[in-house]
Amino acid sequence: DLRRERVSRLLAVLDAAESDCRPEELEAAAGRSRALSELDTEVQWVKGVGPRVAEKLARLGIHTVLELLYHLPARYEDHRDLKLIPEIESGEHATIAGEVKVCGVSGRGRGRRYSMLVSDGRGVVSLVWFNYKGDYLEKKFAKGAWVVATGVARRFEGGLEMPHPEVEVVESEGDPGSLAALAPVYPATEGLGNRQLRRIIQNAVACNQGKIPEILPEQLRKDRALPGAGEALAQLHSPPAEADAAAYNAFRSAAHHRVIYEECFLLQLGLALRRKGEVEEPAAPVNPEGRLVADFRAALPFSLTASQEKVAAEILGDMAKPRAMHRLLQGDVGAGKTVVAALAMLAAVEAGSQAAIMAPTEVLAEQHFRNISRMLRGLDVNVGLLTGNVRGPERERLLASVTAGKTHLLIGTHALIQEEVRFKRLGLAVIDEQHRFGVLQRAKLKAKAPQGLTPHLLVMTATPIPRTLAMTVYGDLAVSVIRELPPGRTPVVTRVYAEEERPTLYREVRAEVVRGRQVFIVCPLVEESDRLELRDATTLAESLRQHELRGLKVGLVHGRLKSDEKDAVMKAFASGEIGALIATTVIEVGIDVANASTMVVEHADRFGLSQLHQLRGRVGRGTHASRCCLVAGEKRTEDSWKRLRAMEKTTDGFLIAEEDLALRGPGEFFGTKQWGLPELKVANILRDAEILMEAREDAFNLVMNDPMLRKPEHRLLAAALARKFGRRLRLGGVG
Repeated sequence: DLRRERVSRLLAVLDAAESDCRPEELEAAAGRSRALSELDTEVQWVKGVGPRVAEKLARLGIHTVLELLYHLPARYEDHRDLKLIPEIESGEHATIAGEVKVCGVSGRGRGRRYSMLVSDGRGVVSLVWFNYKGDYLEKKFAKGAWVVATGVARRFEGGLEMPHPEVEVVESEGDPGSLAALAPVYPATEGLGNRQLRRIIQNAVACNQGKIPEILPEQLRKDRALPGAGEALAQLHSPPAEADAAAYNAFRSAAHHRVIYEECFLLQLGLALRRKGEVEEPAAPVNPEGRLVADFRAALPFSLTASQEKVAAEILGDMAKPRAMHRLLQGDVGAGKTVVAALAMLAAVEAGSQAAIMAPTEVLAEQHFRNISRMLRGLDVNVGLLTGNVRGPERERLLASVTAGKTHLLIGTHALIQEEVRFKRLGLAVIDEQHRFGVLQRAKLKAKAPQGLTPHLLVMTATPIPRTLAMTVYGDLAVSVIRELPPGRTPVVTRVYAEEERPTLYREVRAEVVRGRQVFIVCPLVEESDRLELRDATTLAESLRQHELRGLKVGLVHGRLKSDEKDAVMKAFASGEIGALIATTVIEVGIDVANASTMVVEHADRFGLSQLHQLRGRVGRGTHASRCCLVAGEKRTEDSWKRLRAMEKTTDGFLIAEEDLALRGPGEFFGTKQWGLPELKVANILRDAEILMEAREDAFNLVMNDPMLRKPEHRLLAAALARKFGRRLRLGGVG
């Protein structure tokens, strides 16, 4: 009811906005809206469901009839490929057709079973249902009937058996019937098998195929040669007899194309509307060639790379406009993003505004404070640091200075978005390691600007993001990429070690620490796990202190330590007091220790490639020859070994990110929930990259021509967006 009410309210707003439309247009649009509302009916009212089955469907994310219709098969079984019974191997999934020779019930209680002996004239197979209850099979099958059965066969007591197969009665030997086609196999849940789920969905399709609303504009469907929504869903749930099994299982059928395109289009339409709303936000323009920027450039002891210059021009060009910039700055580890961000912050300060940079950890915030303060030495710019460690009178003085506008540049953690932090005139908000923050934190920092103005927004990440993923997660941002590293950085040599090579490795590690260098040692776990036979940080630290690194200063840091405890260890390592730091991935981002020359990663096969690349970036930041040592666990697979060896061959973060995305998929690589975006249920950004780009182009063109989705043919698009995004997306004035 609440969902239906929201959609109705949205449509009412659009009705009012379109009061000058032709009556026939409004009548047609209203009819489509009513159909959409009917499909919002609770799924329990579908034939074969009811309250108990509805609870099971809810575990699959299915609550309404429309969600049931869009619960698509994960794969298809080709029942047209009938197998002769004597040719079936034990453990093989096969489809057979034959005559029922004997059938009936035997046993009692839990031992009760229904058996059916089927012959195809060449051999026999026993179809059996264990723990059989009721009499539904006796009613369905009889001796002499012809059946088609699909299941996994096994050898049992000298014969062939097929437990709990899918079976249908066919009219005659020459008519393989309903199973002699592509049979959908759905994502299922406990207590709700594929057979029951298929029957429920077939009922829903039969009753609602003509009611499925067409949300895509007709011209768009013609241009992209897309079938109608109802036709596509019907074919996906009941493929036609001539359907190509390979195309259906590869999600390459015309029906799949339609549903994938629609999902991508809705996502990109939402992002286009969000960008449209943000682009129109007023902001204070800057002078990209002001005195502060020029003095800063002149004082730098190095020249910017061509890639840095290009990106700086894009950012300052955006900020020179009276509309808010919304830009993502990507750059590999050590690419020089901070220098470019400093240029942007100085331009904002010279325009009479303040700038803020928010980092995910106190250690990284303090590092930014030290580096940026050093860069800006000699310039008339006041830089402040606000973290949880800044307390008492010092905190009060800093907050007063920020409110008065005397602190030009404020660097901090989540503390920046606390209510007590008030800027006089925030003109630029920089968010570092953006993937560590959600869309709400981004919005809260932007909200610190004075009323009537929006700060320019620059988000930075050292995690290279493949293009297709960037179009999904960062689809509402313009993207700048620093492709090259500054000259002079020492290349990091990467080598993969087998478990049996650990003694040799740790002798080398000890020698490195004795020489005065420092070493990171990363583990996947904090403490020992009974379930996972992995080396943990706590146990390893104790072992190294007693054996391989005895007599040397060994530190331990992990996510369970209190913030001040963690910071104390990190500062001791940064100052050189600690020679070897054992850690979990809390050191993945932002720790800058020039004297650290070796990175050891235990059980490296448990980490993603992009994560390993980030860890590798923690060394090689000084003048010393550096290396990254990846230790593969004893239970490594051949695939994981090959994956790690790939790290030896390249240091290009973007190539590694593409490979990582292909291996792990978008869900593990970069979760989307914190971004305020719906997850893609059918589309796969790797498999469907071309469709995603087409949908993006079409969505952005549509918003350019109808930025408020006011045209009658776009009414259902607005309703579908409200349904898909809810409050997670501010739709540029729509909804």
